[in-house]
Amino acid sequence: MEETLNSRLENLVTELKTNTEERQKISDLIAIKKEEFEKSISDLVDQQIPFVNRLGELKTEIDRTAITLFEETGIKKLYGGIGIRETKTLSYDNEKALNFAKEKNMFLALDKKAFDKVAVSLNLDFVESGTVSKVTYPKVIKLEKERKHD
Repeated sequence: MEETLNSRLENLVTELKTNTEERQKISDLIAIKKEEFEKSISDLVDQQIPFVNRLGELKTEIDRTAITLFEETGIKKLYGGIGIRETKTLSYDNEKALNFAKEKNMFLALDKKAFDKVAVSLNLDFVESGTVSKVTYPKVIKLEKERKHD
């Protein structure tokens, strides 16, 4: 049975290596094509820079003007389809909010990542430590036949 599993694993790893190499060839070609394309449109990209900058300036000015107009008139639907949407915001003292949450036993969440880092060293009776086996893959797959020639 072990020989059958070893043979199966060899076949799978060989196929994995072949697929990885073929995918890499295509990825390399894509990268070359992307670079060629980027070079071919570089003039157009440069031509749009002033428009992109001006759009940012215009939106900033429109934002200021629209907010001022809304504050003066209360009108939310403005010229050109520009609109005002009001959203609620909150501001509060974080420490007071945390104390409230603890006191009421509400709105609390475990920082699992931080807890996992220290849980074993705390020797807590409700924490069990174990191991899980996981397969790792090398960046470059070398088949046994290839290793003998290295």
